[in-house]
Amino acid sequence: MKTKKENKRNNAVPGKTQTQKEFKAFIKGAKQGPFTTIKESKELFQTWREKKYQLG
Repeated sequence: MKTKKENKRNNAVPGKTQTQKEFKAFIKGAKQGPFTTIKESKELFQTWREKKYQLG
C-alpha cells in the first residue's frame, strides 16, 4: 500500500530556497481557502470575545 508523502517543509525558514513551481503551488493552495469579509470577521471576533469574556 502506498501512502501519500506530505510536504512538511517550513517556508518561513530563511536561507531555504524554493522553486518557482513550489511557490506557485503554495499561492494557489492559499487562494482556495475559506475567506470572510472584514465585516464578517469583526462580527465573528466580537461573538467570540463576548463568549470568552462573558460580555454583553
